[in-house]
Amino acid sequence: MSKPQRTRVVPSTADATGDDMVKNVPGNFYDKHGSRNPLVRFIMKRFHRAVLDALLELPHSMLLDVGCGEGRTTAVFVDALESQVVGVELELEVINEARVHAPGAALAAASVYQLPFGDSVFDVVTGTEVLEHLDSPGSALEELRRVARHAVVITVPHEPWFRIANMARGKYLGDLGNTPGHVQNWTKHGLTRFLSSVGATADVRTTGLWCLAIVKP
Repeated sequence: MSKPQRTRVVPSTADATGDDMVKNVPGNFYDKHGSRNPLVRFIMKRFHRAVLDALLELPHSMLLDVGCGEGRTTAVFVDALESQVVGVELELEVINEARVHAPGAALAAASVYQLPFGDSVFDVVTGTEVLEHLDSPGSALEELRRVARHAVVITVPHEPWFRIANMARGKYLGDLGNTPGHVQNWTKHGLTRFLSSVGATADVRTTGLWCLAIVKP
C-alpha cells in the first residue's frame, strides 16, 4: 500500500515538496468577490474596472491569470475581454471551484515559481493579489515576466489603507489589520522601489485599496 501524502500548509509554494499534499498559503477568508454588501461590491467593481482598463491598453488575445484562486477575477476577464484566458492556481481543490465560476477559462494547477509554459507564450500575464502572499515575490515576478510577451499586470494591497479598511470593519485587530497570509506590505512608493530592485520597469498606479503595476517583461 502506498504511503498517504501529508497535507501541509506552506509559507510559500517554494517550500512545497513531492511528499506533501500542499495547501495554499493562508489567505483572506472573507469572500469580498461574492459579498452582497453594496460598498464592498462597489469597491470590487472599481477594482476590476481598473485591471480591465490596464489590460485594454495592451495586446491581450492570450492572457494568463496566475494565482486565479476560485476564478472570480478570471471570470471577469473571460466575460469582458475577447481573449483566450488561462488560469493557474496551486491547489486542485481550488481549481475545481474556479471551473464553476470561470467555465470559459482553461485552468491548470501549477506553482507561481515554476509555470508549465514556454517563454513569451502569453500576450499579458496577470497576478492579482498574489505577490503579497509570497516570501519570494521577486522570484515569482521573474517567472511571470518570463512567460509574458508584452507585459505583466499585478495588483497588491495599497498599504496602509488596506489595513485601515480591515480595522474599520473590526477585522484582524491583533495584527493591526494585516490580512492573514500577507507577508509583504507595500505602499505605492514601496512597490515602486521593490520593482526597481528586481530590475523591472513598471507603471505603478493606485486604485482604491490596491496598487496596480504594468510591468514590462
